[in-house]
Amino acid sequence: MIYFVLLCGGKGERTGLDTPKQYVLIKNKPVFMYSIDQYNKINDAKKLIIVADPHYFGFIKENLRKQKVTLVEAGASRQESVYNALKSVRKINNDDIVMIHDSARAYLNIDLLNLLINEIKNGNDSAIPYKNCVSAIFDSEKQRYITTSNLKIIETPQVFNFKKLKEAYKNKRLELYKDDGSIYLNKHKCLNFVYNPKINTKITTREDLEEAERRL
Repeated sequence: MIYFVLLCGGKGERTGLDTPKQYVLIKNKPVFMYSIDQYNKINDAKKLIIVADPHYFGFIKENLRKQKVTLVEAGASRQESVYNALKSVRKINNDDIVMIHDSARAYLNIDLLNLLINEIKNGNDSAIPYKNCVSAIFDSEKQRYITTSNLKIIETPQVFNFKKLKEAYKNKRLELYKDDGSIYLNKHKCLNFVYNPKINTKITTREDLEEAERRL
């Protein structure tokens, strides 16, 4: 079984809008639904979990119509929200897969989903999409440029063996870690990275929303 966890709990304050960016309409469709459209193309047995502020549960259901979904209340942090989603699944099989995706990454495509799923099916317990860092990076504290040849820009969805990720999330200090991959790495000591050549920009600002209006 593939569990697709879509994180919709963010407030999107950097856009300066009254509505969180994941619920803003782009071409008459909420941003979060662009990821759902790609999830629906997965051919394997799958279940959808959306983590959100309960205030938006009705809006989410209205857009999903009759599609089956488990709605989970968002936590105070991203880490807590993911853990709430993981705990909502009571029975986990050894070969179950969980995908954690940020709803603000509306450029998700089925090719990337299938690539990451196949990484797990082929024996890896994690699959983290990334792009190479090609920009110059300057450390203002140490007043020096940083060599970027070994740096990776991490994206979502991050995909894992469900049991192993849930084990990693039992860590008592989740706030110390940036994302699911870092939490997994702390427990299991290794990660499998997968290069993603396609656009996967995260919508953060109003300018990003305007760009998405042109490209989606």
